[in-house]
Amino acid sequence: STWGLLSLEHYQMSVNGINFRGAQNVNWNAVKDMSELTPALQQHLKRVYGMLAVGLMCAAAGALAHFALNVGGLVTSLGSLGLVLWLLATPETETDKRALQFVGFTALKGASIGPLLAYATVLNPSIVPMAFVATSAIFVCFSAAAVLSPRRTYLYLAGFLSAAVSTMLIVSIANVFWVSDAVFTFQLYFGLLVMSAFVIFDTQLIIEKAAAGSRDYVAHAVELFIDFVGLFVRIVALLSRKEKRREKRRE
Repeated sequence: STWGLLSLEHYQMSVNGINFRGAQNVNWNAVKDMSELTPALQQHLKRVYGMLAVGLMCAAAGALAHFALNVGGLVTSLGSLGLVLWLLATPETETDKRALQFVGFTALKGASIGPLLAYATVLNPSIVPMAFVATSAIFVCFSAAAVLSPRRTYLYLAGFLSAAVSTMLIVSIANVFWVSDAVFTFQLYFGLLVMSAFVIFDTQLIIEKAAAGSRDYVAHAVELFIDFVGLFVRIVALLSRKEKRREKRRE
């Protein structure tokens, strides 16, 4: 499923030592630094969010490509996973190459969620825009909370999030065989909670990494993009289920 592959992306980052998912690379002394964001950190965050905006536009283009050409599915999902792993394995110095990989990854991810968006649009054309607005609101609020927090205490969510990602992956795989509606509902709500926590955690970890000297804005944008899409697909699914129940009651 779409959220299963999102969980797999988070899990793959974990075993490859990317972001928290590799907490041994974190300079924990910086966690205790309560100073305001320096101009250099502010500039880095602008580049990260700028790249994220580009990624969201590419994802929208990928979704529209599916609407027009019906290209989204398992192949694009696996392609997006392969591209993001290739991107994270590419040296940080190869900026242009990594930017192209990021564009490809986000476009394929948009195409891969195209079938879900098409289904939601058939149910009610307002579901997708409503989900995007809700996702944007959640993302902005949680990101702002992370950036404005004087303490970096949210980084201690690492243990919970690591266990949660593993649980989501296992449950997603298990539900392919047992197909339980109750388990699917649990996946959606629990996943929504986990992705919201990831927004806070990843934002603060990006700040900590930048303070420690990392300026890899492409990889940092990947982290936030996965969080955004993870929130978005779950909200679309929840709204679609709600609309489906409403239709059944009318019948």
